[in-house]
Amino acid sequence: MDSGNNSTTHEESSKIANEEDSNIYQGLVARNSRPTLQPAFLSSRLKSNRTSHLEENKNNETLPIKRTIAAFNFKIVLIGNVSVGKSSIIRRFVHNDFNNSYLCTVGTELFQKSLLIGENKQVNLSIWDTCGQEKFRSVTRQYYRDTQAILLVFDLTNKKSFNNLNSWYEEALNYINDTNCLFFVLGNKWDETDKIVVESDEIKNFMRKNRKIKKNFEVSAFNGHNIDLAFDKISRHLIMMYSGDEIVQNVKEIKDNNVKLENEDRNKNNNNNNKKGGCC
Repeated sequence: MDSGNNSTTHEESSKIANEEDSNIYQGLVARNSRPTLQPAFLSSRLKSNRTSHLEENKNNETLPIKRTIAAFNFKIVLIGNVSVGKSSIIRRFVHNDFNNSYLCTVGTELFQKSLLIGENKQVNLSIWDTCGQEKFRSVTRQYYRDTQAILLVFDLTNKKSFNNLNSWYEEALNYINDTNCLFFVLGNKWDETDKIVVESDEIKNFMRKNRKIKKNFEVSAFNGHNIDLAFDKISRHLIMMYSGDEIVQNVKEIKDNNVKLENEDRNKNNNNNNKKGGCC
């Protein structure tokens, strides 16, 4: 009996083992059959997800936007009598500093600075400082060529420097070779309120007689008054002249042909009138 029972148990165990092996084999076959279907399915799904993700970003404007910046290169020359502050104006604009003991310019000197106008316009300015002494006038005349803007600089506290603007203006007209060249007037030493001898009406009359002059700015190299404003608006005028592209800001003011003075109330000064010494 023991032998018979053992034989039965062995047969049953073999049968169970064969069934388990069969199930395992079928499971392996089933599992191995799925991957052949998954790649195409997953690939399609992933592609769909990537596409929808890009579309979502595009619709929500979350993707980075490449912005084109237009670059403009302009040459500017400052002219005027000696010691009116041409060098000091440039130093204030380019380096934002002022030096009472700064020596007069010998011949010419070049400064460079870049400005961003609006959101996508870069203006690269090459600013030429010239000497107002008569013996260097022949050197100065060489730098009028290929100039896009000429700044006529005078000293608000020196009537002679203002009266001499006529000769500087006429000389520049004779030597410039760009008929689109723009002229601007800068009256320096605005901070010395109690010493100002040039009246606003005199400046207006000078500009009316010389219609190529676009604008006048009363500035102070000493405290920086209107310096950045002047070069910003000069740059905007140049962009309009040489590209025909109007900047949204200040368009109305720039397009206005009436004579305007960029001079705030001279009495609204910063009461810092102790500046001594001359500057070129």
